[in-house]
Amino acid sequence: MNYYRIKNLLHPRVSYILGEVLSNDFKNPKKRWVKTAMSDGTLFHKAVNDYVIGNTPVVKPEWQQRFDETVKWLQGWDVVHTEQLVSYLNGPLRYAGTLDLILRDKATGKVVLVDLKTGGFHDQYPLQLSAYKGATEQSLGLTIDKMMLLRPYDDCVQEWYCKDYFDDWMSVLRLFYTRKHIRRGDWLDKP
Repeated sequence: MNYYRIKNLLHPRVSYILGEVLSNDFKNPKKRWVKTAMSDGTLFHKAVNDYVIGNTPVVKPEWQQRFDETVKWLQGWDVVHTEQLVSYLNGPLRYAGTLDLILRDKATGKVVLVDLKTGGFHDQYPLQLSAYKGATEQSLGLTIDKMMLLRPYDDCVQEWYCKDYFDDWMSVLRLFYTRKHIRRGDWLDKP
């Protein structure tokens, strides 16, 4: 699924846009280990989401320590949103995505957009977070103070705070739509 339908408009997914514009690594993974890693990541995300909303999480035994570390880490935060679909619309430019977590730091009150990562890091992640931040602020009316990539390990959870690259993300989005129009032949002008 490369698009979300929101209010009768198709909104391309953030990950689809990044894959189309920046990298072949982001789309159509052909290697078996990549598919397995993506599946494991999806299951881990679901377990964390289930925990946060009060359901009983199902965790693969080999991921239990990482899950436990994540749960310990979450104790310092209040959950504002989890697994939230957000969208952005500005004239012909639109996109959508499902963010992992929006948390409020219990100590400082700062609102942090968190993207949970169970595998390696990719250059696109700061752009992905910036896209989610823009969509969150527009669709939910919520001000995001910081953005964070969160990587659980068996003995700790690592946090990486990201700079806001929203202007760069908008350039990627414009390039995505430009390529789309060129492929459809929309670039042809009337004589």
